[in-house]
Amino acid sequence: MKYRGLEFDRSRPAVIEFPACLLSLLGSPPILEYYVDGSLDGQATGSTPATASIPIAIGAERYLGVLYAVMSGAIDEVGIWSRALSAGEVSLLHANGFGGLFSSQFPLAEPLASNRYLWRGKSLAGGFARSGQTNGSSVFYVFGDDANGNNRLDAGDDFVTAEYFVAATNATLLTLSRQPLATAAVAQSYGLASVNFLNRSNEVFFTGEPDGQVFAWTATGTNPLQRQLFSAQHAGKPWHALTGVKTLEPGEGLAGLLVDPATPNKCYVIFWPPQRELPQSPNFPQTAPLARVLPNPAAGGNLASIRVRIWDAEGNASLPFLQFSPDRTNWWDVTNILFVDSLPYSLTTRVTASPTGSEHTFWWKAGTEGFASGITNIFVRARARDISLLVIGQSRCSINSPYRWIRIMTACRTIGR
Repeated sequence: MKYRGLEFDRSRPAVIEFPACLLSLLGSPPILEYYVDGSLDGQATGSTPATASIPIAIGAERYLGVLYAVMSGAIDEVGIWSRALSAGEVSLLHANGFGGLFSSQFPLAEPLASNRYLWRGKSLAGGFARSGQTNGSSVFYVFGDDANGNNRLDAGDDFVTAEYFVAATNATLLTLSRQPLATAAVAQSYGLASVNFLNRSNEVFFTGEPDGQVFAWTATGTNPLQRQLFSAQHAGKPWHALTGVKTLEPGEGLAGLLVDPATPNKCYVIFWPPQRELPQSPNFPQTAPLARVLPNPAAGGNLASIRVRIWDAEGNASLPFLQFSPDRTNWWDVTNILFVDSLPYSLTTRVTASPTGSEHTFWWKAGTEGFASGITNIFVRARARDISLLVIGQSRCSINSPYRWIRIMTACRTIGR
């Protein structure tokens, strides 16, 4: 059987499992290829394709608005691409369906976390957030790191944002940001979207974070995404979703679905129209936290309880430390804290620190550490670190780096055995 120069095998079954007809626009004149069940079945020289919008017919010929030679049967899974597919891509379509051609064929390493908290809405988004990058796109992944393992987001947990740049079959982690949740009112939801907000070749990535603030992320080349405050107007209120909205204006607007805790039975749609530039937030100076050991007559013993109060002018969560010094010595050593507020302590621990001070209880195995070798009295002092002050680009300083952002109290407390 022949059709327009293509010859087909009559021994094929009447029901063809997966035919795909491709018109290659490479070369002059173009080549018409016919694939059956993922393999090339015929090839012929075609005519010059139309360059204007014209109606097309699938399963029949169309001439002067009339259909001829209408096939007898059914057609399903019709797809039209803006380019000719390669033989390998046709084979992949045959094996996996339309979704298989564009599905990820490589694993993406997830950022480390104590316990991942995923909002039941959307935690993934895709877009073109990089200026000057035309050979790939970004996949954005956000989640809450539930550090204390109580299956909810609260102060001391982290909000994690990761960006993978995908080009062909290669994926590179370009951005990894961990933002401590420091406010008392932490939502259990968040939103994310990549939006052509500035009507440029690159989009802006937005996150509506659990503290209610909205942040904009942009980058050039392969540099990490830079995070800046976009709106704090709805701080303390939960975002359930963000999305781009096409309007009559150039670019896209940003819309968010928000619920006010004061009226939980209502939801609100907040809309920002597209702009030419992102709003510039005022640059407020950040100060280091202040920590002080509080008097506690019953602090001594093998397992010592130490009460500490921590202040932070901006209300950022802090990583606490305790140090001890034996009486009549001039050196200080870091204690091995077992628990903070009844939760296991680690270098990922975050505790609240408010402008008026937040009180916490530390449990320290003083009997085997502080009171060793017959020592009966020791001095104890507290330190706290604001992790947000240690971000360089999007990379954290090492936890063992110098205490650059810690204010040390000269006053300390004595505990006795």
